[in-house]
Amino acid sequence: MSYIGIYPVASHAAMYMQRPITPEHPAALTVVPEPSITELVIHLPPAPNDALVAIQASLTQVIADVLTCAPGRVAIVEALLDEAWQQGLRTYAQLIKYVELQTGKGCSKKTVSAWKKSRQLDRVDIAA
Repeated sequence: MSYIGIYPVASHAAMYMQRPITPEHPAALTVVPEPSITELVIHLPPAPNDALVAIQASLTQVIADVLTCAPGRVAIVEALLDEAWQQGLRTYAQLIKYVELQTGKGCSKKTVSAWKKSRQLDRVDIAA
């Protein structure tokens, strides 16, 4: 078993230094000598081998690939806003609530405004 760190060695060593209580050595006369520790050895875990390093590198690459393939929050919110618009939801409150119901977290008015501008939904056609 290997331990790394600072331990109160003297306090633990003292309990092993006491003499047993016998008729020749009653408890009142038991003398506990000061612990004398001259050497403390700490075993460190071995350095990772090449196989573990290779596995870690491949897992890091797999995670990076998955994250690049998964759509980000922006893409998801924009798709949900498109759906909400098609369902007839038009106000900021309605659009934000729709996103919140679908994802568990709403979006800001700034996000909705940027989405409207990107879809050119902020322009009002005035019939002549």
